[in-house]
Amino acid sequence: MLLYAALDLHSNNNFLAVINNEGKRIDHKKLPNDPKLILEALRPHQTETDGVVVESTCNWYWLVDTLMEAGYQVHLANPSAIQQYSGLKHVDDKHDAFWLAEMLRLGILPEGYRWREGRKRGTPIPAALWEGAVRLCVDHSLCKISSALHLDYNVLKKRFQYACPD
Repeated sequence: MLLYAALDLHSNNNFLAVINNEGKRIDHKKLPNDPKLILEALRPHQTETDGVVVESTCNWYWLVDTLMEAGYQVHLANPSAIQQYSGLKHVDDKHDAFWLAEMLRLGILPEGYRWREGRKRGTPIPAALWEGAVRLCVDHSLCKISSALHLDYNVLKKRFQYACPD
């Protein structure tokens, strides 16, 4: 039996949902953003899991890398292209995670772009990502942006100082 998993990711936790090929809910749980705990939660389903959806929020890189290194087929959901629960009153992380898994099962999941796909760790980060990060630093702290995007703080600081000399 094929299974479909999804992780609704937030800054310090995520919600895992697993469904089968008929859409029946098999498992769900709220987890801290700890790679070991996430992999442990997925392990009982690993051999049957056809894919894992991760919602592409600003902090998804580490999770996608972790899942791919563990051998999962990862799908990065594009949240801006997803129709959310039209007409439903109760929307929460649990429902979001199950909806992501259901869209994967049905083959209608809008996927985002994974710039790291096909590149090895340590390869240069694209200029567009650096430029976007520098623009974000105008309104947000360097520390938060470097942490969320998994960028080197000191390199981002130098780029920011060069782009925005005051």
